[in-house]
Amino acid sequence: MLYTYLEKRKCVHCGKPLPDQYSLGRTHCKPILLANGKWSSCKDKKWSAIRKVDEVEFRNIKNFQKNMYQRIESLYRQVGEIVSVQQIDKFGINLMRCVELAVSKDGQNWEYRFVTYGFQKININTFKIIQHGKTF
Repeated sequence: MLYTYLEKRKCVHCGKPLPDQYSLGRTHCKPILLANGKWSSCKDKKWSAIRKVDEVEFRNIKNFQKNMYQRIESLYRQVGEIVSVQQIDKFGINLMRCVELAVSKDGQNWEYRFVTYGFQKININTFKIIQHGKTF
């Protein structure tokens, strides 16, 4: 088939001209079959680059929570379930970056929930480590 390029449409990813005979809804080049038998498409390349940026952010959050899980587990094994603020700080656990913060209706009971473990506030300087089993 003989293609014409009078409308001067271009692929939004690579900038190659799109033939006038392609559907007006097509904004990317057609997928091509490579010599190794795999398909290559501009649309896939564009979206994989966009998704990769999002994945990096979520990977950082996942790594942080995994690190907190390991530290809480270590604290629990070494100290037990009743811990002080100083012990929490010593193990480098950041309560403000918990996955979920649960507060009772009267505002007296606070629970900082991480993956599998949580800290239930007993008094101003003491917490109880609880195992809730949630992985969110």
